[in-house]
Amino acid sequence: MDNINTATESKRRNTNNPVTYNNNGNFNSNKNERGKRIPCPIDPSHMIYESALEKHVLKCPAAKLKRDVVSKAYYSKDVNRGGFGDLSVGSVDDTSDLTNKKHGELAVAILRVFYHLFISGEDSTDDFQPLSFDKLKSLTENEIYSSLDEIDLAEQEEQSTGRLSESIARHRIKAGGTRHLHQIASILGHLRDNRLLTSTSNTMNVIEMGAGRGMLGLVVSGAAAASTYNSKVRLFLVDRSGTRAKAETRIRSAANDRESDYPKANKSSRDCLKLDAVEVTRIKADLAHVHMPIALPFISTESSPTKETKISKTVVIAKHLCGSGTDLALKSLHHYPTGSLDGCVMATCCHGLCDWNDYVGRNCLLKLFCSVGQVASFGKQDFDVLKRWTSASVLDDSHAPNNNSEMHHTEHSENSGKYYCNVMNVVKELGLSCGGNGLGRACQRIIDYGRCDYMRSNLFGVPPASDAAPEDKLFDAKVLHYVPRKVTPQNAILLACKKLKS
Repeated sequence: MDNINTATESKRRNTNNPVTYNNNGNFNSNKNERGKRIPCPIDPSHMIYESALEKHVLKCPAAKLKRDVVSKAYYSKDVNRGGFGDLSVGSVDDTSDLTNKKHGELAVAILRVFYHLFISGEDSTDDFQPLSFDKLKSLTENEIYSSLDEIDLAEQEEQSTGRLSESIARHRIKAGGTRHLHQIASILGHLRDNRLLTSTSNTMNVIEMGAGRGMLGLVVSGAAAASTYNSKVRLFLVDRSGTRAKAETRIRSAANDRESDYPKANKSSRDCLKLDAVEVTRIKADLAHVHMPIALPFISTESSPTKETKISKTVVIAKHLCGSGTDLALKSLHHYPTGSLDGCVMATCCHGLCDWNDYVGRNCLLKLFCSVGQVASFGKQDFDVLKRWTSASVLDDSHAPNNNSEMHHTEHSENSGKYYCNVMNVVKELGLSCGGNGLGRACQRIIDYGRCDYMRSNLFGVPPASDAAPEDKLFDAKVLHYVPRKVTPQNAILLACKKLKS
C-alpha cells in the first residue's frame, strides 16, 4: 500500500491520519487495521473492535451494571424460573414434528376446553359431557370474544375521582397517549371497585412488575395516597433496565412543585393524585433473578394473614407484562407466605413469547386437555403450537393459506428447527366458524386461565391453621376484558383479590 496526501477542506489542513489505498484502488483509513467491528457480547446494542474484545469486557458499562445487579442481596440466579407443575402427561415425543392430524385434534381440544371454562362456566371436570364436533364448528368469533365479561371502568374512574385526566396533566405525567391513559384509568377503576386502593392499615404497598417508566404504578400509588385512609404509600418498581422520564422523577419533584407551576385546570375538579406522599424504590433486575422476600422483606412481616391486625396492605399490578414475564412475576410472589397479598391486577400480552418451562399453569392445562380436551398426551410441543396460534387473534381472512404454496401450510421455527401447521390452514380444513381470530383468542384465554388457577391455589389462599374469619378466607381470581379491543387487542387482565363482603 502507498500513502497519499489527504486534506480536510473544512479545516483547511492535512489530516493527522494518512489514508492508504490498496491494489484495487479502494481507499482505506489506517484505523481499519484494528479489525472488524462486532456487537458487544455483554450488551449487543453497541459495537466494538474485535481486536479489543478482551479489554472491552473488563470496562464495558453494561458489564459494570451487571456486576452491580449480581452483587445485590436480593439477586438469586433463576430463582423464579421453572414454572409450576408437571412438564407433560401421557406419551410425549418432543423429537418429532406434529402431524396435520395432530394439529387438527389440538384445535378441537382447544375449543372444547374454552367452551367448558368460559361458555358453560364449569370449573369441575368430574361430570364433563363432551360437545359434538358440529357444535364446536358452529362457534363464532363473536361468541368466543363475548364469553368474557367486558368491564371498562375508565369513564367511571374519570368522573368519580374528579377528572383523572386533568390530574395527570396537572402533575405533568407522561402517560403515553389517550389509549394508554384509557387503560390506566380502567385498571385504576378495577382496583378501586374491589376496594384495593383504601385500607384501614397505616401503610399501603404498590408493587409494579415489569414497570418500565412506572406510569401505571405512579398513578395507582398517587390515587391511593389521595385516599384519607392511607397515611403512607410505598411504590416499588421492578424492571430489568433503566429508562428516561421515570416515575421517580415526578415523585421527587412533586414536593417542590408549586400550584402556580401546574397548568390551569377546571376549578370544580379536585386533585385525585397525591404524589408528594408516595415513597418510591426501584429494583433494577430481571424478574427471573429477584428473590422478593429479600428485596421486600416487610411484605411477609407486615401483611401476614396470621396477625390479628395487618400493618400494611399490598397490591401487585402490571400492564402488558410480555410473555413469560407474567409467569416470572407470579412465581416471584409464591415465595411470600400464602395470603400475604391483598390483590393482584395484571394486563397480559405477547402470549406467543410464553415458555412452557416457566409457565405456572402447567398442572391446570395438563388436566384440562386430557379430561375435557380428550387428548391422549400434552406437553411442551403442544403448548408451543398453542402459543404460536395466539398470534392469529390479530389476523384477518387475508392471511388464509394459499393451496398453491406450501409456505402457507407450515411455519418454521428457527429456534427449534420444527415446523408448525399454519393456524389458518387448520381453520380451513376443519371448517371452523370462529376463524383464526377466534381460535387465537381461545388460545390466549386458556393460557391466562392457567395463570388464574395458579393465583387462586398458590398466592391468595389463606392457610387452614389461621384464625381468620371464614369470609376472609374467600378469594377470587378471574380473567376479563378491561377495555374494548378497539383500544388495544391485548385487552385482558388477571384480577385476583379477596371477595367483597355482602
